[in-house]
Amino acid sequence: KFLGFNAGRWHHADNVFAILSFMSIISHYSPLHHGTLREGVNAAWVSITVVAQLMSPWKLEFTLVPILISLLYLLVTIVVARQLPVVDGRLFRRALLFLAIAIFFFAKGLDEQEDKLRLYHGGWHVCVGMFTSYAGAAGPWPASSEAKKHTD
Repeated sequence: KFLGFNAGRWHHADNVFAILSFMSIISHYSPLHHGTLREGVNAAWVSITVVAQLMSPWKLEFTLVPILISLLYLLVTIVVARQLPVVDGRLFRRALLFLAIAIFFFAKGLDEQEDKLRLYHGGWHVCVGMFTSYAGAAGPWPASSEAKKHTD
């Protein structure tokens, strides 16, 4: 035990922060995600994620539903603002490529009998780290003429 947590509790905490990381990256692309709205949405994300993981940290839907809710938030704010995020297309495509590879490794790593050495799980961590790096670097950029040079 470390800090009073057993392995299951640490896995639980890891799930919460991994889900929140995805939700944060997705929300970052919202054209309305600033100020008071941002703080309220971030508090809601923490609440939704913690409750979902308390309900069942081992069921995949309790991992995916919070992330899907953040995607819905992004879509709604894009429609309301009538503004797409301005991103560096090259870096954004790289982010999506690493996300696809990360999802592959995540799915393969769910079978602990097949992934005894945890290589797929390690691949998930490496690729999701690359996704995060590229997604953050891709933008969104302010909608200005200076930002236009960062887009394809």
